[in-house]
Amino acid sequence: AGQQGADLRKARRSIASLPGFDFSFDGEAYNDDGSFHKTVSTCEFYSEASLFMDFTHSFSLTASSLVDVHALHATAAATCFKEFPASCHCIYEYARALVHEILEDNCELVDDIRHEVSLACCMKTESYRVFNLNDSELMRNFQIKGSTGPCSTADIQQLLDRAREGLSPAEVTMHIAATFPEVHPAHGSHDSFTSNAERNKAIACMTNLVWLLTDNYSSFTSQQPVGTQLSKERWNQLQAIIGWVGIREKPAWAHVMFVLLGIKGLGKSSKLISQVPDYYTHPDMAVVYLIQRFSNVVPSSTALGDGMQDMLCQILQMHHRFNVGQFIQAENSPVTLELFSQYLDKLNAANIYKENEGWDSYSAYRMFLLSAVTVMCGIGADKGGSKTWG
Repeated sequence: AGQQGADLRKARRSIASLPGFDFSFDGEAYNDDGSFHKTVSTCEFYSEASLFMDFTHSFSLTASSLVDVHALHATAAATCFKEFPASCHCIYEYARALVHEILEDNCELVDDIRHEVSLACCMKTESYRVFNLNDSELMRNFQIKGSTGPCSTADIQQLLDRAREGLSPAEVTMHIAATFPEVHPAHGSHDSFTSNAERNKAIACMTNLVWLLTDNYSSFTSQQPVGTQLSKERWNQLQAIIGWVGIREKPAWAHVMFVLLGIKGLGKSSKLISQVPDYYTHPDMAVVYLIQRFSNVVPSSTALGDGMQDMLCQILQMHHRFNVGQFIQAENSPVTLELFSQYLDKLNAANIYKENEGWDSYSAYRMFLLSAVTVMCGIGADKGGSKTWG
């Protein structure tokens, strides 16, 4: 290898191709004296580099020149990709995009896919989007344009008072979209980092919370198909839960719940997850990290007092520890229940109590259970946004 250093420096790129893919490596790996030199400054892309070398090494034994173009057969590709789940996911997303292009007659099903089609399919993969964030998608640079600022507890109380006076579901939805910067239809956090479906779900959850807190059964069930509407008996049970939590008597708690429902879905964003430390990559913990470090992405959290922010983070950590939806479907193992019980015992033993805000770990637990109920109220929110309240 040392004797071929000069020639290798001239061969700046070796390419392996298969239908629709271009894999390239560009760089000088040898010094003038023929010795190998490589500087690694990050811990990223090791699996991708290993994958590349896995199949290019087999070609180096049969290449007739240093710049040969080699065809990677399907079986060889599968052998390489199977050891790297992330790469498999990227290939799958690329294949779906390519099939869509073919079905839409944007390209022909041939071995030599046009470069612009191949590039367009690559750009539709999650990996491409994550590793090619624009400046506005970096958390440190993100700003919500045209926002009037986060709403206060007084604003929440005013919304509930107006709802009791007869606001329609559509008016409540519009008010929420205008009040909470994260769900702004054009410049909000959801618009930049998640999807319309996730934004609509957040609005649906918050709208349903309005009906729960104002005991408005008719509005809550107005969008549910006739014959499958929530029964009055079940509604009374939900109202009993509201009373048990005590959220009606504490406007600051209601404020916490609205903020939670508005920002919880942001933790599912791969664009955001790719920018947080490993410890915070769970969706709910990612939101905790945003609250603590990048409140510009979740500005509604800044209107909460310090004690209420602590309560919000505590509830999110409970969601991280225990999946209520999984529990309702009887999919939990006994150990998850035991571990969550131990976690709650530790919180009680720590005697967490925010005297100025009037909440303790048991209050956070009750709010956690209520938030699980209200999160499920957003299931089925229309993707087009025409039915965003249950």
